[in-house]
Amino acid sequence: MQTVPFKAAHAARLRIQSAQAWMGDMLCAPDMATLEQPHATTILDGDTVLLCAGAIELWPGRAYIWSVLSAEFTPRKFLRMQTIAKDWVANLPFDRIEAAVEASFEAGHRWVISLGFTRETEDVMRKFMDGRDFVLYARVKE
Repeated sequence: MQTVPFKAAHAARLRIQSAQAWMGDMLCAPDMATLEQPHATTILDGDTVLLCAGAIELWPGRAYIWSVLSAEFTPRKFLRMQTIAKDWVANLPFDRIEAAVEASFEAGHRWVISLGFTRETEDVMRKFMDGRDFVLYARVKE
């Protein structure tokens, strides 16, 4: 596996996991190029895109992280990707990193917690994206 800077073309090649399939049309949108920022990455396994992710700086010291994962994981590939993603998040140059996980996406909640994020509140962000409810997480450096 290797990491490369994120390009919009990577998102278009991603065979998205079923839990994030509702995002499919967004991944092919022309404005995906706006996510080609300094803190955006793609994890590849050969020519296969396994993950596209990025951190968008909201203001100095604070960023919002996004990620889209492939359906093409085996357990072994997932564990390797998890290690790469955890290191990537840990090395982001922000004091506070936020992430939102769809409220009903249990595997997404487990994954973001494994990356070092903590749930911020018991409430959900209603109709946060595409009419769906999300839960806010944050990773705050001490």
